[in-house]
Amino acid sequence: MEIMAFATIAETTIDELIYVTSTLRYSPGKEDNGMKIYCIARNSVNNLTSSRKPQLNVQYSPDGPPVIEGFNNTETFYVIENNQSLLSCSISGGNPLATLTWDCFNSGSTSTSSVESNVTKTVTLTALRGQDRSCTCKSSHPVGRTQSVTVNIEVLYKASIVSFVVQGRVNVSSVTVDEYDDVLFVCNIDSYPRQILK
Repeated sequence: MEIMAFATIAETTIDELIYVTSTLRYSPGKEDNGMKIYCIARNSVNNLTSSRKPQLNVQYSPDGPPVIEGFNNTETFYVIENNQSLLSCSISGGNPLATLTWDCFNSGSTSTSSVESNVTKTVTLTALRGQDRSCTCKSSHPVGRTQSVTVNIEVLYKASIVSFVVQGRVNVSSVTVDEYDDVLFVCNIDSYPRQILK
């Protein structure tokens, strides 16, 4: 592709020799990445091509923000207590490729893979009761700004009876009551999601 439209030419004569200088001012886009730039001089005697042909390494930002697979920003990811769960974050485009990092409550192990112009970072986490928090995937790039996407984590766990109280007494094996008197029974359960009592 010739880009002469962006070049200026200046001629100088010294001792009856004509010197021509061509100056190119060009703003390459990402589609120009890998293009070689060189100069060709022609006259009636010969064609000369510059011996140096530098290749453009055009740096440009990713195509968009990172994406958590299967989730929109700030959606909720339900995990079961003590089970391993995986979250994968990916971003496309950019030169160089963006760097992804996870910010989670107990990140566990992470792995990164790159296929062509896509980068994916996967985090393995094991959530415990009471660790309802968020996990954020951040992308950083030398040209673009830092971008992030977040998923909210809610830990599900099975029901457990914390205490069973009869007439103010905790975990008794028997209680004596008079016929037709009101008796207060209190059952305290810890669970998520909330249990239906019967």
